[in-house]
Amino acid sequence: MLSFVLLAGMQMVSISAAKSGGLRRQPSAKDEGDKIPQRTRRQTDAEKEARIVGGHDVPAGDFTFFAQFTLGCGGSLIASDMLLTVAHCAELVSNSDFAYVGSHLLGQGIQRRIENTFMHPWYNADTSEYDFLVVKLDAPINNIDPVRLNSETSRPGFVAVDRNNGQGNNQPVAVEELLTVIGFGVLQEGDTFMASRMQEAFVPFIPHHICQDWYGKEEVDEDTMFCAGYRDGGTDSCQGDSGSPILSEDGVQMGVVSWGQGCARKKRPGVYGRVSAVLPWIQRTVCNHSEQAPSYCLASPNQGGGGGSGNGGGSSGSGGGAPPINQVNPIEDGFRVQIDIKYDTKPEEVAWIFVNTDTGETIDVIHYGSVHAQNKEDNLLYENLPSGRYMFLITDSQGDGICCASGIGWVTISQILDDGSSTVLWAENGTYGDGAVTSFDLAAPDANANVNTERNPSFDDDAR
Repeated sequence: MLSFVLLAGMQMVSISAAKSGGLRRQPSAKDEGDKIPQRTRRQTDAEKEARIVGGHDVPAGDFTFFAQFTLGCGGSLIASDMLLTVAHCAELVSNSDFAYVGSHLLGQGIQRRIENTFMHPWYNADTSEYDFLVVKLDAPINNIDPVRLNSETSRPGFVAVDRNNGQGNNQPVAVEELLTVIGFGVLQEGDTFMASRMQEAFVPFIPHHICQDWYGKEEVDEDTMFCAGYRDGGTDSCQGDSGSPILSEDGVQMGVVSWGQGCARKKRPGVYGRVSAVLPWIQRTVCNHSEQAPSYCLASPNQGGGGGSGNGGGSSGSGGGAPPINQVNPIEDGFRVQIDIKYDTKPEEVAWIFVNTDTGETIDVIHYGSVHAQNKEDNLLYENLPSGRYMFLITDSQGDGICCASGIGWVTISQILDDGSSTVLWAENGTYGDGAVTSFDLAAPDANANVNTERNPSFDDDAR
């Protein structure tokens, strides 16, 4: 029997998510008395739904990054003019008059219009995989700090806490990480009124094999989803909570409310979209469309900024908006990576960045407009890199990659081994459209099986 260790003094609450094989119209906060209209679409026994049950009121001033839409669904502020929510709320979000940010009360807060939406290109309405939507606001919100997004693929998971061993001594034990889910959804399954005040609930992470066993035929994709809740139910997200954030104890957004069967039912916990699985896409979308791009973004043509290349790092230019470059401190017996890149006849359209995602340090970066030589070929060697997770992101400001009508370009990333041989970690032929990204682990030779690549030939960020 699975048991969860709960922290003393915490009131347990819950939230669940919504989906039914397609985009789903969420409850409206504009109806008289904030009443949710009855659903008229066909329902099935296996219908998945999204919502918060068993929670309590959030104090004023907490979770100011939370976003609510006039027709329902929640979200979070991830840049001054960008929100994160779920793809199955796309139609509802697009039809909403406004988004409200910064208030614990329904229908209040800083008001902004929806300027554009960007659905994850791999979203699958039937399976709920890649259930993510980035929303562009018509104006920035500069007096609220965006939420931090999780980049650790191992979280949420287990954490070590001290427990008395019965002999008067404390010893560390592993328990399921406790998470906080927030939103304005209904307070119990079947309700027709959304909460007038933001609710929060504490729900523990559930290991994938247990959650999958509980859901049976309903597949829970471990790469893009995780579960949180209780074996016996009672606390969960609910109708109207879709897109709302679920957070770690230190306030990092781990996921988004995606789906669940009913609300707070036994062995039917909430299922959440895993933020770390799509973080490169989220950041790329923000960098491509935000009017006030965060510091992790490459400088756009309008932002200015120089670029650097060479052995082990680059240097930023003097133009405004270019992010600072933090060099990796050399270590003894580190790893060596070589990036070979050939540009096309329009190299000024190309920008790329090489990052240690474990430490957040930028190894090297090339900004738009910093390379001018046509058909230039660079062979860049980076030495003494520490073990860990790395990401390489390349983009093109005109959306045509480094190929085709403008010449034949390519990118290859290799790990150089001690005997002088090399292992190819990633190769791209240049037909990547707006951009391509890869992530990989630097570990002992022949241990680089964990290489993930995300690429779409068009990369137009449009819903499909």
